[in-house]
Amino acid sequence: MRIKKAILFFMLIMMTQINCRIAPALAETPDDESAVKNVIGNYLKSISECNVEFAVSQISNNYSDSDGLTYEQFKFRLEKLLEEVTNISITNIKISEPDIKDNKAMLEFKYNFEVKRKTAESINSIHKRIVYLAKENGSWRIIKLERVKE
Repeated sequence: MRIKKAILFFMLIMMTQINCRIAPALAETPDDESAVKNVIGNYLKSISECNVEFAVSQISNNYSDSDGLTYEQFKFRLEKLLEEVTNISITNIKISEPDIKDNKAMLEFKYNFEVKRKTAESINSIHKRIVYLAKENGSWRIIKLERVKE
């Protein structure tokens, strides 16, 4: 009887040890933090380069925002915006530390946005956004962008 108890106790200890080694592997890693920030950096870079395809490659097909835009509507709106400009400059980018849990992430970012339109009109403004991301098939994608009024 003592041998059975000893074996069960040993198995319990082993299971605990194995579980303690697996749990951290399931948690989000510093690599996730940098990957999430890279998605935002890539998105902003692609906008400044007027590269619609690369910009939307950072967006999830499941995109939906509070304006009611879906992925296709977002892409269409971005294409129309970029058709009207000759130059976009994005500077002073500040990206907060992401809050990551269960393959979802949220962060804020802020940047100066200067646009020169084909009509010779220039627009210079500061934009602040809250962005939500999800890890889909091993890659982080933007699922929602929200404007923050200052």
